[in-house]
Amino acid sequence: MAEEEIKKEAVVGNLIEADTDRDEFGRFAVGHSLSRIYPKMLGTHLSVEIKQKISNTLKGRKFSDEHRKRISYALKGKYTGEKSSFYGRHHTEETKEKIRKIHKGKVLSVETRRKISLAKIGMKMPPRSEEYRQKMSKASKGRKLSKESIRKGVETRMKRGSYTFSENHKQKMSESHKGKNNYQWGRIGDKSPGWKGGLSFEPYSFEFNWHLKRKIRMRDKFKCQYCGRLQKNTKRVLSVHHINYNKKDNRFCNLVSLCISCHMLTNYNRVFWKNYFGGDKNA
Repeated sequence: MAEEEIKKEAVVGNLIEADTDRDEFGRFAVGHSLSRIYPKMLGTHLSVEIKQKISNTLKGRKFSDEHRKRISYALKGKYTGEKSSFYGRHHTEETKEKIRKIHKGKVLSVETRRKISLAKIGMKMPPRSEEYRQKMSKASKGRKLSKESIRKGVETRMKRGSYTFSENHKQKMSESHKGKNNYQWGRIGDKSPGWKGGLSFEPYSFEFNWHLKRKIRMRDKFKCQYCGRLQKNTKRVLSVHHINYNKKDNRFCNLVSLCISCHMLTNYNRVFWKNYFGGDKNA
């Protein structure tokens, strides 16, 4: 029995040495596969029991940094593009549903998210198809973000400086919203979903002047009351927002300082912003 095993190992060794050379780490160079070493395994599949045994064996196993580098070196460029066994293929709807259920409710650790973020730095995403955009639009329609999600979004944009658009980007945005490309095309006046009976055309009262705004900014220590951004770190003075959206209600408790970016957010979902800045200030 022992002699047969030795012969098998010798045959396998000869096959590998004849088929490939060793790399700088002393391992066999990339390119050989088990199908060449064990021709009988070509086209076969492992049973569920064997897969489970392999899974149990590898569970909890941690590779050293050196071992990870070797694996990375061995696989680099080997299974990308047309070399991938999945090239040109697509998951079935059944498989997609299984993947969705596996990942549903799964929360990534802070370390994992950090690694994903670092890996995507400088990565350019391919252009999205019209079908993909339609799916994203339907999935997002009617969705309301929580107060915490909005705050995180504002903070992230401020850190990245993405509130400052390049002239080229501004031009593209302008072109995409011109004429019939604008989703609000033809929906003006009482036809608009945001129509409030013409309230936006009402003038501000005489009391709502520069002196009053200055007092509100001083009260709020020249800081945006949503994102915490200081006026000295912005390119313009802080806006003064009417919490209940009534331009004639100029009580101190109904006025709040906001940076231009956060003030733009208050144009949507008014109920949310009324509740957010309400309470004692708007008593």
